[in-house]
Amino acid sequence: MLERLLQKKITEHGLDAHVESVGTHVLAKMRVRSSRHTLRCMRERGIDISDHRSRHIAATDLFQFDLIVVMTPEIQAEVEKRGAPKQLLLANISNPFGRNLASYEACAVQLERVAEKIVGAL
Repeated sequence: MLERLLQKKITEHGLDAHVESVGTHVLAKMRVRSSRHTLRCMRERGIDISDHRSRHIAATDLFQFDLIVVMTPEIQAEVEKRGAPKQLLLANISNPFGRNLASYEACAVQLERVAEKIVGAL
């Protein structure tokens, strides 16, 4: 969700930045689609993510990015294990995977705040 929220904010502010999302979980390797709750939360924000597929961190060159945002301390440790990026930001937001719609909505609200802070700092 953060990838698309950030891209929307970047576009709205007329900024030039590239955003990608990758995961550390084994499911990310399977290129799975977004959950129905994710689709709904994003659609309510005017963002269509029906084309999104998960991507795994192993297939990504982390050194191409100026900023890496991680959701949890566990993901932060995984990123740091792969080498020190230029700048790392811990959002400290738990994954709502497998939970109810309210959990996804709460996560989306938190991610919107993170996106605003990031874009505001650009």
